[in-house]
Amino acid sequence: MRVGEGELTFNIASVNAGEIVGSYVSSKSIPEGVYTKDRVTVSRTISIKSTGTIGATTYYTTATTVSGPDGTQAVLASTNSSDYAEGTLKSPETSQGEHYNVIGEYFTDTSTFSQPLVVKKGMTKKIRIKFDVTNAVTFDDTDGISGNGNDICYPNAPTVTVEVVD
Repeated sequence: MRVGEGELTFNIASVNAGEIVGSYVSSKSIPEGVYTKDRVTVSRTISIKSTGTIGATTYYTTATTVSGPDGTQAVLASTNSSDYAEGTLKSPETSQGEHYNVIGEYFTDTSTFSQPLVVKKGMTKKIRIKFDVTNAVTFDDTDGISGNGNDICYPNAPTVTVEVVD
């Protein structure tokens, strides 16, 4: 059963923890039944704009995409604040464990509910999807020498949780 269909863009990093970034639900109601899992499908295209520090050095993301760890994509990081820009890349590169599966331009996050979702006739249930982007990027001076052009920033997968509310 699909709850939301179509494409929308949300800037999940634009709000504070616990705030709602947007709404994305079709008018379909969830049919009667017992549900034990959810699956969220997300585009692999990610834009990041961030600063970070390694030791006493501050790094800034740039708009340049480069190779990251293990052949993944990253954005070039700079120690010059005038280079600060949003970079766009595709991540994750490959499937990661049971949760994240890469399917072309998208990845899916599949999770098991802590307890089965039971929908009976006449019931209305709402689903809230949360993305936690705490520690969502990593800065890496890959060779330990800052400012030499080998400094990168790459995204870490957000923690995705699905909450059922009455």
